[in-house]
Amino acid sequence: MEEKKNSSTSLMEFISSHQQNQETSGDPFINKDITKLVVIPLYDFNFFFDTVEVDETTRKELIIILNEMKSLPAALGNFHGAYPGGLFDHTLLVVNYAYYICKSLKDQSWLKKVILTAICHDFGKISYYSTKLKVRERRIKISFDEADLIRSEIWEKFNLTGKDRHVENAIAVIKKYLSEHKSLFDNEMYIGIIFHHGSWSKYLPQEMNELASLIHVADMIASQVLKI
Repeated sequence: MEEKKNSSTSLMEFISSHQQNQETSGDPFINKDITKLVVIPLYDFNFFFDTVEVDETTRKELIIILNEMKSLPAALGNFHGAYPGGLFDHTLLVVNYAYYICKSLKDQSWLKKVILTAICHDFGKISYYSTKLKVRERRIKISFDEADLIRSEIWEKFNLTGKDRHVENAIAVIKKYLSEHKSLFDNEMYIGIIFHHGSWSKYLPQEMNELASLIHVADMIASQVLKI
């Protein structure tokens, strides 16, 4: 029992220190009510870019991709984050929770993978939703052929069968629009994206790794608990 108490105290001290040292200016979310839903400090993407020390080119490329999210919902219909910019807010919220979950663990060696995977986990919605909503001016586009190529790669590399445009488009965006993707992403991170839906994942056999499980938990907090 004493060990659990110390662990909890340590986490609260960590959160408290971040509240005191928060350097982000203003509210980073499009929906200004989000910060009223939680008591922990929520950070903007620049904080996370600095945390993982991405190079300037990657930072600019990520900003271009993320800016496309500012006009798109997190989900279509009456689901979580169904407002313009909901996709941006949802992604940032998932990154924040993934960050806090990882920081609460003793092993910090995978923090960079956690943050980058969380940032990219819903990249697949950008092209798909832009097409469905008939967005005229857009910079991120993935064709059916490009998505099918990723599907074939998933089979060849991981021996997984299935079809999920959400997943295939996300990996396609990474490979098409991030020039340093080969050095930034590895197979563990791609599996994290493929299975971030947990038991709802459409690829089989379902073999979630620890990274996928962590991203899934953060995703569920944002979408099902906070409804963003």
